[in-house]
Amino acid sequence: SDDAGLSSIWIYLDDFNVATCSSSSCIFNTYPTIGNHTYYAIVTDTSNNTSRDPAEGSKLFFVRDITPPLNLTVFHSPSNPTYGENVIFEAYASDEGGLQYMDIFLDDINVRTCSFNNTYEYSSCSYSITSLLVGNHTYYATATDVSGNVARYPVEGYEVFYLADVTPPTVSVSHSPQYPVLGNIVTIIANVFDNVNISSIEIYLDNVNVLSCSSSPCMYTNSSLLAGNHAYWAVARDPSENIGRDPINGSRSFFVRDITPPIISNVSVSSINQTSAVITWVTNELSSSLTKYGTSSGVYINQKNGTANVTTHSVSLFELTPSTRYYFVVNSTDAFNNTAQSGENSFTTS
Repeated sequence: SDDAGLSSIWIYLDDFNVATCSSSSCIFNTYPTIGNHTYYAIVTDTSNNTSRDPAEGSKLFFVRDITPPLNLTVFHSPSNPTYGENVIFEAYASDEGGLQYMDIFLDDINVRTCSFNNTYEYSSCSYSITSLLVGNHTYYATATDVSGNVARYPVEGYEVFYLADVTPPTVSVSHSPQYPVLGNIVTIIANVFDNVNISSIEIYLDNVNVLSCSSSPCMYTNSSLLAGNHAYWAVARDPSENIGRDPINGSRSFFVRDITPPIISNVSVSSINQTSAVITWVTNELSSSLTKYGTSSGVYINQKNGTANVTTHSVSLFELTPSTRYYFVVNSTDAFNNTAQSGENSFTTS
């Protein structure tokens, strides 16, 4: 007020003249920014006398920010990641009073902090990783403004995703020696690699699961395999039930050779008469029956076959000459063409 009459009132905010009035009441409304602010007023009467409040300096007030950052969100990509893929986490937020920093938490560990220079812009923070383990993972993000207000996304709980393993184990199976013979120790070995872990390895021989292992290499040995063809393969599984097989289809194979001829024993002659006789002998494996004979030692101009694939052999000789000495050997050949022949024996017809 003024006894001579007011001329004008000036209001200053942060050293700027924000309002000028000519009445005794001057009001200025505003939405000031967060932080400290100064203000004062100057009054002039009709005689150009001036008054100021405060007389010196300024009055002060502080605008507090009690609102947390806005529009906070966080997501991951790809949406369905697999083991070994690069998984990216991105968080976005803004704040009307100035954003200070954002944090990304993965499996309850703060894996990334992004700092900002009190920005008012819609800002982003990202984190990437390629070494996540197979299974469920949780994550969330927080944003903090310059006044210490904190926002969280999601507000409660976590965002969740599952990291899958879709890669089967790599299996390589082989045998040694390459060309086994009867009585050799045959080794079948399966080497397996998996990008996560190995649950089981199975070796199959002739359609039978002969060995199961939980780690690589998986090794099977056998010294009593029969002669002939044998088929084998290996199967491996990882914790996600991905299956690897070698070979992918069918089987690998090897042939056990028999290089040992039959063993001939108990050669004898029976039922001798003027024109016939029966030659018998025994072998340790299935084989053929052949008798070679003649009337001169070491010269066998005649031969007679008997039953094949037997171990007890018998060959009957007919049309022999009476009162004659005959010399003979017996011969047996197994299924692998290994042949044995006895020493010379003799008999005399009656």
